[in-house]
Amino acid sequence: MDEPTEDGATPLLVAAKKGHDDIVQLLVNHGADLNRQTDTGATALHMTALYNHQESLRILLQAEANVALRDCGGMTVLSIAYFSGYSQLVHLILQRRHTSMRDEFVELPKTVRIEAE
Repeated sequence: MDEPTEDGATPLLVAAKKGHDDIVQLLVNHGADLNRQTDTGATALHMTALYNHQESLRILLQAEANVALRDCGGMTVLSIAYFSGYSQLVHLILQRRHTSMRDEFVELPKTVRIEAE
């Protein structure tokens, strides 16, 4: 189920990238590796943020996907959502109140940090 393509993409990552919420849920239910990273460090969670797929993001967050993982450019799911201008996704991510996001708050504008408190 987690067999990657040449660049490291798994079925879960592809489903998340395309916003196929039902397939994301099915793969999560069957034990797909939520935190598997591609050659560029991207995860399924990164793909949901990059392509603004709110429901797939919600599914992965509820399944406890790691929001602190960074891609090869140093971006987390929060930074991708923020810099892409996807405020709904930022709100969903901040609701998780993940302790490892504290360091990242220093880099984000004050309005985003306040919302997380």
